[in-house]
Amino acid sequence: MTKREKKILINQVVELHKEASRFTCSINEIIGVATEGPFCELLDKSVETSIQLLASILGDNDENLFWYIFDNDCGVNQREAGLRDNHRPIKTIKDLLWLIDVMNGAKNEDS
Repeated sequence: MTKREKKILINQVVELHKEASRFTCSINEIIGVATEGPFCELLDKSVETSIQLLASILGDNDENLFWYIFDNDCGVNQREAGLRDNHRPIKTIKDLLWLIDVMNGAKNEDS
């Protein structure tokens, strides 16, 4: 899979996550309470499953994609990540792919 194809797939999952979040926020505004229950759980599970499947396809066994989407707020937080002395802010999908490559390279070195 090319870097371009990976970027497209990651972007689709990021957009799915953002749309699900906007939907949940809209429901919260309409009914005035935090949405919980089967429908929101199904939506959350669908997003999480999509992320897990893509992470598996990318060979991301370190959950960098989850971290990028949830902890790093899709790059907005610009948190640093990397390995040993090789860290950088992860702001974009390109940065995320670098991180996945660095982590996978370290695994190959340890083998």
